[in-house]
Amino acid sequence: MKRGKKILAGLVLGAALIGLALFVAQRGATETVRQEGLTAERVAKVNELLTRDVDRDSLMDWEEELWSTDSANADTDGDGTPDGEEIRLGKNPLVAGPNDPLDQETIRTKVNEPKPEDETRTAEFSRAFFNRYLALRREAGGRLPSDALESLVSGALSDLPETTEAEASAKEDITVSGTGREALRAYGNALGKAITAHSTTTLEDAAEIISRAIETESEEELELLSPHLAAYQRLIAEIRALRAPEEAADAHRAILSGLEAARAGLAGIKALFTDPLNVLPSLKRFEESGEKIQAAFRALQAVFLREKIRFSPEESGYLIAGLGV
Repeated sequence: MKRGKKILAGLVLGAALIGLALFVAQRGATETVRQEGLTAERVAKVNELLTRDVDRDSLMDWEEELWSTDSANADTDGDGTPDGEEIRLGKNPLVAGPNDPLDQETIRTKVNEPKPEDETRTAEFSRAFFNRYLALRREAGGRLPSDALESLVSGALSDLPETTEAEASAKEDITVSGTGREALRAYGNALGKAITAHSTTTLEDAAEIISRAIETESEEELELLSPHLAAYQRLIAEIRALRAPEEAADAHRAILSGLEAARAGLAGIKALFTDPLNVLPSLKRFEESGEKIQAAFRALQAVFLREKIRFSPEESGYLIAGLGV
């Protein structure tokens, strides 16, 4: 994996994490999502990544990637002038001076590189980002303001066309069969058994995995999300195979839809270093899926309450009472 992709991935997702305050919380036997304030430690780690300048040439590491300079060498072209100073003076940091002006052709090539047909939205974002980056540097007299990152990211994102994400739907894939208290009790116990069998509570917290992957710029760390995805897949398949009583059909569909949204969102996050920009909608989808799942279980609880069905602690359906809070 190219270092540039990793830097851009950390840049985009780090900014998104600060904005969305994404955390994963374990609730009973399912994985749900809620918004909380970021801890001071995690904010510091994300900020450290985004402001890192290993060679101390006044170009942050992600800026070095934009210019194709060496983030471990303060003077990439070896002409005695640090890379950051060359950019500030309008010189080319890749060509030894003193007559090495940063010509418009170099800038044009960076901003308008040939666009392959299979280009990802991340590549589109990169060009839009670089364009705005140059404009901001010019406005600031050649030195990038320390608080420029948020406006650069949000501005480049606004330049991209909207994408339409198909919502997960379970309307066509469920079996509705039976009615009455006996059918509902059997369904509740079968649902509880499925959730217990495919619990993710024994796995490492997904938010910790994501946070560590950003900090270490490690694609391998994200592979640790694979067991979470497999658990979601198994749970979805088993719940879809259940026969839902008529009274619980809508809640059953909503549970499946929420779980599928969580699975799809997590799968998108796992692709962080492949196409970082698409992680942004995946983060939002994963975050919102927790609320959808909780609302679906509240609806199911209301059905059980209306039909006067109570599960004893010995029954598998007992855990459902705690999944809608």
